[in-house]
Amino acid sequence: MTKEKVVVVDIKAKTRGYEKLSNWYFAPPILLFLTVLLMGLRNAKEIDAMGLIIFPFTIIVMFFSFLSINKSKQNLNGGNVEDIRFQNMKFRRVNGIFIVIITYAISILFTVMNLSSMNLISSRKESIIIGSIIIFTIILSLALMIYSYKVGQGGKNIPLKKDGQDKEALIINREDDDNYLWGMIYYNPEDPALFVEKRAGVGWTINVARPMGKIAMALTALLIVGSLGMVIYTSTSMKVNLQVKEQVVTIKGMYSEDINSEDIVELTFEKSLPPITMKQNGGAIGDKKVGYFKTKAGEKVKLFIEDDKNPVVKIVTKEKIIYINYEEISKTEELFNELKDLQEGK
Repeated sequence: MTKEKVVVVDIKAKTRGYEKLSNWYFAPPILLFLTVLLMGLRNAKEIDAMGLIIFPFTIIVMFFSFLSINKSKQNLNGGNVEDIRFQNMKFRRVNGIFIVIITYAISILFTVMNLSSMNLISSRKESIIIGSIIIFTIILSLALMIYSYKVGQGGKNIPLKKDGQDKEALIINREDDDNYLWGMIYYNPEDPALFVEKRAGVGWTINVARPMGKIAMALTALLIVGSLGMVIYTSTSMKVNLQVKEQVVTIKGMYSEDINSEDIVELTFEKSLPPITMKQNGGAIGDKKVGYFKTKAGEKVKLFIEDDKNPVVKIVTKEKIIYINYEEISKTEELFNELKDLQEGK
């Protein structure tokens, strides 16, 4: 083993265009999003804002994953350089195709969900399409996992169609422990590559020694902290904050609502919430549900539910159907009686 630093560069890498998938494969998902966005602007009252935000974010994440595959540095360590290059490029191509197909499936999924929230697709068709896409995605993901497990990281187990060993072949076996923090995080200031293959397992990682690598790590940390913060905030904000004042029922919070007693068409006390099939623009944690959902019957309803197993107050106005309840059944009963008196003008 030598301590000399040897750099191996594939000077023909940029001329091998057939080995990489074009970035233009992401044009159809972008066009789908723009189409949904334009339709959403025409149906602003019905659109699921959160779904519309997550749609492009998902495309960006998948495109970033696609770039990490296409632009990551080839790890030509551990044997015959030419053999490793061949196996690696084949492995990358399969993973790139998987990313593109999954992006298409997710884009269709978000398109259907957003069109459904605008009442442009029936609940039955929505359920069939979404169910089919989810099953297809699961099967495809399992197939990739099995393929990746069999061929190994970088495709090192992909069979080579050649006889014997080339005596003049360049073979590299080097130790790179010094380039990893805690044996897991790749940190090499002398390596200009941003994306590199994982040291263990299957996939790619980031060289955190690069400026963009540091930014990516910081954004990842912010995303994790932000997600945890959102979960905590959502769980605490799902308590029903309702006030009745001057013939108006005011519900405060993320999905605030003002209900004028004159607009109430129907007021009933129901033993249970109707079966909910899908969230459209809302949040659900455990038994709590807040925001817009769809029932099994296809009705779009607005929920302020602290316990979906308890009785509910159903309010039908001229524009929407609202269900409200508390964790304590007695409080829900008190609310119903108060609203009934309000409706009767007492």
